[in-house]
Amino acid sequence: MNLDLIRRAKANSIMQDDSQRRIITRMAIDFYNYNQEPYTLAKIKSRYPDTYTDLQHYIVATDLSRALTRQLAKIFQQDPSIVLDGASDNLAKHFTDLLDGVNLFGSLRVIDRYAETCNQIGIAPIYNPRTGKIKLDFITPDRCIVWQDDVDPTEAVAVAYTIRNKFNTPIAERSDVYALWTDDAYRVVTLKTDGTIDADIEPPQPNPYGRIPIAWFRTDMAIDSFWLDRQFPMVDANLRANIQLTNLDVALDYQSFSTMWTSGMPEGAKLNVGVQRYINIPRDPVTGNVSGSIGYATPSPQLQTVWDIVNDNIALAASLMGISAEAIKQGSSFSSGYQLRLSKSDVISYNVEKRSIYRESLRDLVQLIMDCKRLNSNINMPEAADIKIDFADVTIEQNPLEEEQVRTLKISNGTMSRVDAIMLDNQDLSREDAEKEIERIDADNNRFRIGAANIDQGLFDE
Repeated sequence: MNLDLIRRAKANSIMQDDSQRRIITRMAIDFYNYNQEPYTLAKIKSRYPDTYTDLQHYIVATDLSRALTRQLAKIFQQDPSIVLDGASDNLAKHFTDLLDGVNLFGSLRVIDRYAETCNQIGIAPIYNPRTGKIKLDFITPDRCIVWQDDVDPTEAVAVAYTIRNKFNTPIAERSDVYALWTDDAYRVVTLKTDGTIDADIEPPQPNPYGRIPIAWFRTDMAIDSFWLDRQFPMVDANLRANIQLTNLDVALDYQSFSTMWTSGMPEGAKLNVGVQRYINIPRDPVTGNVSGSIGYATPSPQLQTVWDIVNDNIALAASLMGISAEAIKQGSSFSSGYQLRLSKSDVISYNVEKRSIYRESLRDLVQLIMDCKRLNSNINMPEAADIKIDFADVTIEQNPLEEEQVRTLKISNGTMSRVDAIMLDNQDLSREDAEKEIERIDADNNRFRIGAANIDQGLFDE
């Protein structure tokens, strides 16, 4: 009996910790999606319990989390190359059509952004029998519960995540319905507060995949737990900026303008105020003395100083994530493309390092998409395909003038030909086509030579 109570207490404690994990992750997602005001107000209420009712009308929220995330998530800035090694032309075409049909390359950018937001995200291919199409289900950690492997705690032996979340359907439905996957079965269930199964909503089915059909993308390698043991510094920086900007907005309203004050004047005295009005301070009818005084209190708040501090805090948070301060400061400029690339070197290095972490996850996702297609169509996609993945380099937009100067220098010193330069501008041209393009350009230049004597040559010939 005592052992049973201990086990139940331990299970409840674990579920409470997991519930807290999901709540914090939900907060990170809300900040990314700019649903920040309730969290900012709650923080202000805890910080200023006596005056928060005045501050609640000045809540300022900034889209900092999304801005930082998009600066950081660059690994899929350009589409990666994903090919089936040794596939026939027919199979290669089916493979390309399949990836295009699920919009994989467009989804990869969103996957990377949510992985940066939540630290990790699961992606499951789902077949829709109504449309006959496969879609990708984004399983964020806030709607997911896992049961870890006893031998390898970084792997899950069971995964449950909420389904049937029809938030835009104006009909009340249960929101505690979970899809529960194991290697052997698929179930639709409700769960008790301790994580045990309450009831089956549908009859259990065998798992046709033979494994849990979810590919997990993590921003770092899991060491000794399934969920990455990392908090959300973007949320902390965003919340701090919100509070500081809220206080700045209050100061702007209360301390930026002069305030009239009076002393010794009768209560209820009517004052004519305005740029074309004057104030007649009354005298005491007995003594003849002035019965009051009036003036303006002009505060001198250090609003610019506060504004600079807020921006410095944002820049510090960005720099700790590897994002240069110049990259997030509005109106920043660089004297050369080299300086711009140098400012983004940490972000580029970070995304290069992510390749080794994402490669197997992406390969796993592509295989799951093929398995889903094979199980729900008559197209025989391979079960253990040799999938080759080549990540594209993170590119920095070049300064066109600077790029042209480099090309001119290379052509003049013989390290690049004009044919090479033409092909760089148009990747679809063959070398032969580029040579013909140069001949056309030379002919036009000779015909329409720039200069006063030749400017109209050939234009009006009959």
